[in-house]
Amino acid sequence: MTVRTIVLAALAAVPMIGTALADETIALTPPLYREQARPTAAVRPASELTTTPRLVPASPASRRVVATAVSTR
Repeated sequence: MTVRTIVLAALAAVPMIGTALADETIALTPPLYREQARPTAAVRPASELTTTPRLVPASPASRRVVATAVSTR
């Protein structure tokens, strides 16, 4: 470890010290409150509310058949 690493770690911990001294909880992500969850569930399906980011949208579960193969013999 270098001095730079220790200084960066100390600077990252400084904002949380005040919260810890005030006996409050530290929430890195805001909680989803019940009042927000119900309207969100009415508009969007639960499968869309994922926490893992995706680079591309998921493919649909069922595939469409565009053309069927016909035997020429």
